[in-house]
Amino acid sequence: MPKLRQILCPVDLSTHSRHALDYAVMLGHRYGAAVTALEVVWPGLPPVPFPPNPEPPILRSGQLDQYEEDLRLFVEPARATGVRISSVIREGSVVKHILEEARLFPSDLIVIGTHGISGFEHLVLGSVTEKILRKAECPVLTVPPAVDVVPTQPAPFTKILCGVDFSACSLAGLDYACSIANESVGKLIAVHVVDWQAGLPLPDPVVDVTAVRRRLAEEAHRELLAAIPGEMRNQCKASALVEFGKPHQRILQLADEHRVDLIVLGVRGRNAIDLAWFGSTANHVVRAATCPVLTVRS
Repeated sequence: MPKLRQILCPVDLSTHSRHALDYAVMLGHRYGAAVTALEVVWPGLPPVPFPPNPEPPILRSGQLDQYEEDLRLFVEPARATGVRISSVIREGSVVKHILEEARLFPSDLIVIGTHGISGFEHLVLGSVTEKILRKAECPVLTVPPAVDVVPTQPAPFTKILCGVDFSACSLAGLDYACSIANESVGKLIAVHVVDWQAGLPLPDPVVDVTAVRRRLAEEAHRELLAAIPGEMRNQCKASALVEFGKPHQRILQLADEHRVDLIVLGVRGRNAIDLAWFGSTANHVVRAATCPVLTVRS
Protein backbone atom coordinates (compact mmCIF):
# COMPACT_ATOMS: atom_id res chain seq x y z
CA MET A 1 0.00 0.00 0.00
CA PRO A 2 1.35 3.48 -0.79
CA LYS A 3 3.14 5.31 2.06
CA LEU A 4 1.72 3.28 4.93
CA ARG A 5 3.34 4.58 8.12
CA GLN A 6 0.55 5.02 10.67
CA ILE A 7 -2.44 2.69 11.12
CA LEU A 8 -5.41 3.47 13.37
CA CYS A 9 -7.55 0.57 14.58
CA PRO A 10 -10.73 1.38 16.57
CA VAL A 11 -11.60 -1.49 18.92
CA ASP A 12 -14.32 -2.37 21.42
CA LEU A 13 -12.60 -5.46 22.91
CA SER A 14 -14.92 -7.81 20.99
CA THR A 15 -13.76 -10.86 19.03
CA HIS A 16 -14.52 -9.03 15.79
CA SER A 17 -12.37 -6.06 16.72
CA ARG A 18 -9.63 -8.52 17.75
CA HIS A 19 -9.60 -9.76 14.16
CA ALA A 20 -9.44 -6.16 12.90
CA LEU A 21 -6.51 -5.44 15.23
CA ASP A 22 -4.73 -8.60 14.06
CA TYR A 23 -5.14 -7.35 10.48
CA ALA A 24 -3.80 -3.92 11.43
CA VAL A 25 -0.80 -5.49 13.16
CA MET A 26 -0.15 -7.76 10.16
CA LEU A 27 -0.12 -4.72 7.87
CA GLY A 28 2.02 -2.80 10.35
CA HIS A 29 4.55 -5.62 10.34
CA ARG A 30 4.60 -5.84 6.54
CA TYR A 31 4.95 -2.11 5.92
CA GLY A 32 6.90 -1.07 9.02
CA ALA A 33 3.97 1.06 10.18
CA ALA A 34 3.02 2.02 13.73
CA VAL A 35 -0.40 0.91 15.00
CA THR A 36 -2.67 2.69 17.45
CA ALA A 37 -5.55 0.76 19.05
CA LEU A 38 -8.29 3.25 19.90
CA GLU A 39 -11.18 2.49 22.25
CA VAL A 40 -13.91 5.10 22.53
CA VAL A 41 -15.83 4.71 25.77
CA TRP A 42 -19.35 5.91 26.43
CA PRO A 43 -20.35 4.82 29.94
CA GLY A 44 -24.09 4.17 30.15
CA LEU A 45 -24.42 4.06 26.35
CA PRO A 46 -27.38 6.32 25.45
CA PRO A 47 -30.43 4.76 23.82
CA VAL A 48 -30.56 4.17 20.08
CA PRO A 49 -31.50 6.32 18.30
CA PHE A 50 -29.48 8.94 20.15
CA PRO A 51 -31.23 11.90 21.75
CA PRO A 52 -30.57 15.19 19.90
CA ASN A 53 -27.97 16.42 22.38
CA PRO A 54 -26.77 13.55 24.56
CA GLU A 55 -24.84 14.48 27.67
CA PRO A 56 -21.12 13.73 27.36
CA PRO A 57 -19.96 10.81 29.49
CA ILE A 58 -17.75 11.35 32.51
CA LEU A 59 -15.42 8.60 33.64
CA ARG A 60 -14.41 8.43 37.27
CA SER A 61 -10.73 7.80 37.95
CA GLY A 62 -11.26 4.18 38.92
CA GLN A 63 -13.35 3.52 35.82
CA LEU A 64 -10.72 5.02 33.54
CA ASP A 65 -8.00 2.92 35.16
CA GLN A 66 -10.03 -0.23 34.54
CA TYR A 67 -10.73 0.67 30.91
CA GLU A 68 -7.04 1.36 30.35
CA GLU A 69 -6.04 -1.94 31.93
CA ASP A 70 -8.59 -3.89 29.89
CA LEU A 71 -7.36 -2.25 26.69
CA ARG A 72 -3.72 -2.93 27.65
CA LEU A 73 -4.49 -6.64 28.13
CA PHE A 74 -6.41 -6.69 24.84
CA VAL A 75 -3.47 -5.21 22.95
CA GLU A 76 -0.71 -7.11 24.79
CA PRO A 77 -0.61 -10.21 22.51
CA ALA A 78 0.03 -7.97 19.50
CA ARG A 79 3.20 -6.55 21.06
CA ALA A 80 4.94 -9.90 20.62
CA THR A 81 4.99 -9.30 16.86
CA GLY A 82 7.51 -6.51 17.23
CA VAL A 83 5.16 -3.95 15.67
CA ARG A 84 5.15 -0.53 17.30
CA ILE A 85 1.74 -0.46 18.92
CA SER A 86 0.11 1.97 21.34
CA SER A 87 -3.32 2.13 22.95
CA VAL A 88 -5.55 5.15 23.50
CA ILE A 89 -8.80 5.65 25.45
CA ARG A 90 -11.20 8.42 24.49
CA GLU A 91 -14.58 9.33 26.01
CA GLY A 92 -17.67 10.36 24.09
CA SER A 93 -18.85 10.17 20.50
CA VAL A 94 -17.39 7.16 18.68
CA VAL A 95 -17.35 8.73 15.20
CA LYS A 96 -16.03 12.09 16.40
CA HIS A 97 -13.07 10.62 18.25
CA ILE A 98 -12.14 8.12 15.53
CA LEU A 99 -12.05 10.90 12.93
CA GLU A 100 -10.17 13.27 15.25
CA GLU A 101 -7.60 10.63 16.15
CA ALA A 102 -7.14 9.76 12.48
CA ARG A 103 -6.40 13.41 11.69
CA LEU A 104 -4.13 14.00 14.69
CA PHE A 105 -2.20 10.73 14.45
CA PRO A 106 -2.13 11.30 11.41
CA SER A 107 -3.32 8.01 9.96
CA ASP A 108 -2.50 6.59 6.53
CA LEU A 109 -5.09 3.85 7.05
CA ILE A 110 -7.99 3.05 9.38
CA VAL A 111 -8.66 -0.66 9.98
CA ILE A 112 -12.06 -1.35 11.53
CA GLY A 113 -14.33 -4.35 12.08
CA THR A 114 -17.87 -4.26 10.76
CA HIS A 115 -19.37 -5.89 13.87
CA GLY A 116 -18.92 -5.22 17.55
CA ILE A 117 -20.68 -6.06 20.78
CA SER A 118 -24.09 -5.18 22.25
CA GLY A 119 -25.09 -1.60 21.49
CA PHE A 120 -21.81 -0.91 19.75
CA GLU A 121 -22.69 -3.53 17.12
CA HIS A 122 -25.80 -1.56 16.22
CA LEU A 123 -23.75 1.61 16.01
CA VAL A 124 -21.11 0.08 13.77
CA LEU A 125 -23.59 -1.40 11.33
CA GLY A 126 -26.03 1.49 11.51
CA SER A 127 -23.88 4.57 11.50
CA VAL A 128 -20.29 4.43 12.72
CA THR A 129 -18.64 2.53 9.87
CA GLU A 130 -20.76 4.30 7.25
CA LYS A 131 -19.74 7.69 8.61
CA ILE A 132 -16.08 6.72 8.95
CA LEU A 133 -16.01 5.48 5.36
CA ARG A 134 -17.66 8.65 4.12
CA LYS A 135 -15.78 11.20 6.21
CA ALA A 136 -12.31 9.79 6.84
CA GLU A 137 -9.58 11.57 4.93
CA CYS A 138 -7.47 8.41 4.67
CA PRO A 139 -8.33 5.00 3.19
CA VAL A 140 -10.39 2.65 5.38
CA LEU A 141 -10.05 -1.13 5.51
CA THR A 142 -13.14 -2.91 6.88
CA VAL A 143 -12.76 -6.45 8.21
CA PRO A 144 -15.99 -8.50 8.24
CA PRO A 145 -16.83 -11.29 10.74
CA ALA A 146 -16.14 -13.95 8.09
CA VAL A 147 -12.46 -13.00 8.18
CA ASP A 148 -11.25 -14.76 11.31
CA VAL A 149 -7.80 -15.78 10.08
CA VAL A 150 -5.13 -13.23 9.23
CA PRO A 151 -2.95 -14.04 6.19
CA THR A 152 0.53 -15.21 7.12
CA GLN A 153 2.11 -15.03 3.66
CA PRO A 154 4.43 -12.08 2.90
CA ALA A 155 1.90 -10.61 0.43
CA PRO A 156 -1.54 -10.72 2.09
CA PHE A 157 -3.52 -9.54 -0.93
CA THR A 158 -2.76 -11.63 -4.01
CA LYS A 159 -6.16 -11.47 -5.70
CA ILE A 160 -7.86 -8.07 -5.74
CA LEU A 161 -11.20 -6.97 -7.18
CA CYS A 162 -11.68 -3.27 -7.91
CA GLY A 163 -15.03 -1.74 -8.87
CA VAL A 164 -14.76 1.06 -11.43
CA ASP A 165 -17.53 3.39 -12.63
CA PHE A 166 -15.05 5.74 -14.38
CA SER A 167 -15.59 8.55 -11.87
CA ALA A 168 -12.47 10.30 -10.56
CA CYS A 169 -12.81 8.58 -7.18
CA SER A 170 -13.15 5.09 -8.67
CA LEU A 171 -10.09 5.69 -10.85
CA ALA A 172 -8.21 6.75 -7.71
CA GLY A 173 -9.32 3.47 -6.16
CA LEU A 174 -8.07 1.63 -9.25
CA ASP A 175 -4.64 3.30 -8.94
CA TYR A 176 -4.51 2.18 -5.31
CA ALA A 177 -5.54 -1.37 -6.26
CA CYS A 178 -2.89 -1.47 -9.01
CA SER A 179 -0.24 -0.43 -6.51
CA ILE A 180 -1.19 -3.18 -4.06
CA ALA A 181 -1.38 -5.84 -6.78
CA ASN A 182 1.93 -4.74 -8.27
CA GLU A 183 3.87 -4.95 -5.02
CA SER A 184 2.43 -8.39 -4.27
CA VAL A 185 2.84 -9.60 -7.87
CA GLY A 186 -0.80 -10.57 -7.55
CA LYS A 187 -3.87 -10.62 -9.75
CA LEU A 188 -6.07 -7.59 -10.26
CA ILE A 189 -9.63 -7.84 -11.58
CA ALA A 190 -11.07 -4.47 -12.59
CA VAL A 191 -14.84 -4.60 -13.05
CA HIS A 192 -17.34 -2.12 -14.43
CA VAL A 193 -21.00 -2.94 -13.84
CA VAL A 194 -23.54 -1.47 -16.23
CA ASP A 195 -26.65 -0.80 -14.17
CA TRP A 196 -29.12 -1.49 -16.97
CA GLN A 197 -31.36 -4.50 -17.52
CA ALA A 198 -32.62 -5.89 -20.82
CA GLY A 199 -36.10 -6.24 -19.34
CA LEU A 200 -36.56 -2.50 -18.92
CA PRO A 201 -38.76 -0.78 -21.52
CA LEU A 202 -36.90 1.10 -24.24
CA PRO A 203 -38.16 4.30 -25.89
CA ASP A 204 -37.83 2.82 -29.38
CA PRO A 205 -39.47 -0.61 -29.79
CA VAL A 206 -37.30 -1.45 -32.79
CA VAL A 207 -34.04 -1.12 -30.85
CA ASP A 208 -32.04 -4.35 -30.81
CA VAL A 209 -31.52 -4.85 -27.09
CA THR A 210 -28.79 -7.43 -27.59
CA ALA A 211 -26.88 -5.11 -29.90
CA VAL A 212 -27.17 -2.22 -27.45
CA ARG A 213 -25.87 -4.38 -24.61
CA ARG A 214 -22.99 -5.58 -26.75
CA ARG A 215 -22.06 -2.03 -27.74
CA LEU A 216 -22.19 -0.81 -24.14
CA ALA A 217 -20.06 -3.72 -23.00
CA GLU A 218 -17.45 -3.18 -25.73
CA GLU A 219 -17.18 0.55 -25.03
CA ALA A 220 -16.87 -0.01 -21.28
CA HIS A 221 -14.28 -2.74 -21.78
CA ARG A 222 -12.10 -0.48 -23.95
CA GLU A 223 -12.36 2.33 -21.40
CA LEU A 224 -11.58 -0.03 -18.54
CA LEU A 225 -8.49 -1.42 -20.25
CA ALA A 226 -7.31 2.11 -21.01
CA ALA A 227 -7.61 2.99 -17.31
CA ILE A 228 -5.15 0.23 -16.36
CA PRO A 229 -1.54 1.24 -17.13
CA GLY A 230 -0.03 -1.06 -19.74
CA GLU A 231 2.86 -2.15 -17.54
CA MET A 232 0.43 -3.01 -14.76
CA ARG A 233 -1.53 -5.36 -17.01
CA ASN A 234 1.61 -7.47 -17.31
CA GLN A 235 3.20 -7.07 -13.88
CA CYS A 236 0.11 -7.77 -11.79
CA LYS A 237 -1.86 -9.93 -14.26
CA ALA A 238 -4.62 -7.34 -14.52
CA SER A 239 -7.85 -8.18 -16.31
CA ALA A 240 -10.97 -6.19 -17.15
CA LEU A 241 -14.56 -7.40 -16.79
CA VAL A 242 -17.81 -5.72 -17.81
CA GLU A 243 -20.99 -6.97 -16.15
CA PHE A 244 -24.68 -6.03 -16.22
CA GLY A 245 -26.81 -5.69 -13.10
CA LYS A 246 -26.75 -3.93 -9.76
CA PRO A 247 -23.16 -2.86 -9.04
CA HIS A 248 -23.01 -4.00 -5.42
CA GLN A 249 -24.62 -7.36 -6.20
CA ARG A 250 -22.27 -8.19 -9.06
CA ILE A 251 -19.21 -6.99 -7.15
CA LEU A 252 -20.09 -9.27 -4.22
CA GLN A 253 -20.86 -12.20 -6.53
CA LEU A 254 -17.60 -11.79 -8.43
CA ALA A 255 -15.64 -11.50 -5.18
CA ASP A 256 -17.04 -14.87 -4.10
CA GLU A 257 -16.65 -16.51 -7.50
CA HIS A 258 -13.00 -15.46 -7.82
CA ARG A 259 -12.26 -15.92 -4.10
CA VAL A 260 -10.55 -12.55 -3.86
CA ASP A 261 -8.54 -11.43 -0.83
CA LEU A 262 -9.57 -7.78 -1.09
CA ILE A 263 -12.21 -5.55 -2.66
CA VAL A 264 -11.15 -1.97 -3.46
CA LEU A 265 -13.66 0.82 -4.04
CA GLY A 266 -13.21 4.53 -4.55
CA VAL A 267 -15.77 6.54 -2.59
CA ARG A 268 -16.91 10.06 -3.27
CA GLY A 269 -17.41 13.10 -1.05
CA ARG A 270 -20.42 14.35 0.85
CA ASN A 271 -23.02 15.90 -1.44
CA ALA A 272 -26.42 14.34 -2.07
CA ILE A 273 -25.45 12.55 -5.29
CA ASP A 274 -22.32 11.15 -3.70
CA LEU A 275 -24.24 9.88 -0.70
CA ALA A 276 -26.78 8.18 -2.94
CA TRP A 277 -23.99 6.33 -4.75
CA PHE A 278 -22.30 5.45 -1.48
CA GLY A 279 -25.51 4.07 -0.01
CA SER A 280 -26.28 1.96 -3.07
CA THR A 281 -22.84 0.53 -3.75
CA ALA A 282 -19.96 0.89 -1.30
CA ASN A 283 -22.06 0.69 1.84
CA HIS A 284 -23.84 -2.46 0.59
CA VAL A 285 -20.54 -4.06 -0.36
CA VAL A 286 -18.98 -3.29 3.03
CA ARG A 287 -21.99 -4.70 4.89
CA ALA A 288 -22.17 -7.97 2.94
CA ALA A 289 -18.59 -8.74 1.85
CA THR A 290 -16.91 -11.86 3.16
CA CYS A 291 -13.41 -10.45 2.57
CA PRO A 292 -11.81 -7.15 3.63
CA VAL A 293 -12.93 -4.05 1.72
CA LEU A 294 -10.63 -1.08 1.17
CA THR A 295 -12.37 2.22 0.45
CA VAL A 296 -10.37 5.14 -0.90
CA ARG A 297 -12.03 8.56 -0.75
CA SER A 298 -10.96 11.18 -3.30
